[in-house]
Amino acid sequence: MKLIPPARRKRAHLSQLTTTHFHLRHPLVVAFFSFSFPGFGNLMQERYATAFMLILWELFINTKAHINTGILYSLLGDFEKAKAVLDERWLMFYVAIYMYSIWDSYRGSVDMNKLYLLADREDAPISSIPNGIVLLIRCDEQQWPAVEQLLRGHHALGLAGVHDKQPNR
Repeated sequence: MKLIPPARRKRAHLSQLTTTHFHLRHPLVVAFFSFSFPGFGNLMQERYATAFMLILWELFINTKAHINTGILYSLLGDFEKAKAVLDERWLMFYVAIYMYSIWDSYRGSVDMNKLYLLADREDAPISSIPNGIVLLIRCDEQQWPAVEQLLRGHHALGLAGVHDKQPNR
């Protein structure tokens, strides 16, 4: 019997909260999403922490630089008022965050494509989802049968209880 070595890379990460899988993405498409709004390219790559950090940071800097007000005045043709309302220091910082977001999503897409190709070459299996959620419930001996009966019909729910000798006060 020949043993197959385990794959060093995964094709997907499955959990009860999210599913992250690798597939080929065109880096320019991901960069375009970040060009549309900083952080959207990272959302497309399922890198949620970075995405929400960039989105919130963009909103903060946009507010401090008064970019939307400047755009409004420039669309109305009042260019002097648009120049007066913009804060140049925050505007320069906005450009830096904007460019970083585009670069980060492009670079992340290239890296994820490489990981996908390596996992595909290894023919890595997709691991199965864990059996369920373990729910810890603290209750006394009198409450436990009611809780157990309430949750008995849910097959995906593991049940672990902590019984107290004395009732909760």
